[in-house]
Amino acid sequence: MFPPNPSRILGGHAATRRRASRSRRERPGARDRLPRDLVVLIGERVQLRPIREADLPAFTVAHLDIRSRGAYFPLGVLSEPVIRRRFAETGFWDREEGTLLIWHDDEIVGHIEFFMPVSYWDAFELSYQLYDERHSGHGYTTEAVQLLVDYLSATKKQHRIHLVIASGNEASCRIAEKCGFVLEGTVRGAFFNGGRNQDVLLYSLLRTDPRPWHDRAEALAGASDRGDG
Repeated sequence: MFPPNPSRILGGHAATRRRASRSRRERPGARDRLPRDLVVLIGERVQLRPIREADLPAFTVAHLDIRSRGAYFPLGVLSEPVIRRRFAETGFWDREEGTLLIWHDDEIVGHIEFFMPVSYWDAFELSYQLYDERHSGHGYTTEAVQLLVDYLSATKKQHRIHLVIASGNEASCRIAEKCGFVLEGTVRGAFFNGGRNQDVLLYSLLRTDPRPWHDRAEALAGASDRGDG
């Protein structure tokens, strides 16, 4: 799972041009920003929280440590001054893209983000990263995807949500399948990383598609109401 350019998490080149153009017309107002001290998406395993200024040192270290990215996440990095400037401009949150930190207990274990992949598609794409191998296998990313899908479906009009997964990334394919995403096909040679072009798999979830985790929650709630043990 990855964003379309290496620095998308921090507002990559295309996003920077859009923001620069908009800033000449109007500064982003409060309506563009997530209330950083108020909105937290809470699951059973993780919480998704906006990036606060106090989080920037840990976030920056994680961004610059390309050893934690594995075989499938882009290797590009931004400097600390650029990270801080973009945080001051938007807090990594506006109408068309945003980043949330994945917390487990009192530890930042990764991040998840959304952005518009193509301007004329009625869609958002999701990207995510865990910052250490020890955080894998606990369901953190799966729940983070579910929480963000529910949030976007409730607050944004986009009909589609995409996961674009490098060929061979079986862990992310399992996440997509657990979250009800449908494989639409292979996009050949679309992702350049690690010195070569790679195929990617395009998964989508429509607003009208079922959310498997909702069915499980309803089943558990029903069993609790009946007193099933």
